[in-house]
Amino acid sequence: MRTIKVGKFDSAITIYNAIGHLTKADFEKALRNIGRNLNWSGLYIFDIDNRNMNYKSSNARDIDATWMVGKATIHKIQKCKLNRRTGMLAMRDLLTIRKGSSKPEMLSKTRWTMQLYSAEELREILARNGFEVLEQIGMDGSKFSDRNTPNILTIAQKR
Repeated sequence: MRTIKVGKFDSAITIYNAIGHLTKADFEKALRNIGRNLNWSGLYIFDIDNRNMNYKSSNARDIDATWMVGKATIHKIQKCKLNRRTGMLAMRDLLTIRKGSSKPEMLSKTRWTMQLYSAEELREILARNGFEVLEQIGMDGSKFSDRNTPNILTIAQKR
């Protein structure tokens, strides 16, 4: 997203919170590059987790899930901590597998972070990088609510 040069397009789409994996500086670099790959008035459509979502606690996104795959039991534990001041979501994942009655074996143990944004912050960043926000809505097409919409779907136009 930050450096690709592939021609000129009418629209660009990034999904599944892809921009959340970029630092704020890299997100702005990606926006400038996306703009270079868009035709005049081209659209950039993306989703991002809403920093202002009214989660009941900073670890409301924790996961403790188990599912069966054939005769194996997969167990995923995800612990999250959201720093509301910076919008940084730190996550720790542990994935184990147990085959039959054997002891669980670790498949993976990872730590990673994601940058979350408020709708207002997105509008400011987009404007600074040559875009005008046409609409911000929920992922299901619902009207955006700053405190109650978990993901922001943003449609922005290159100016």
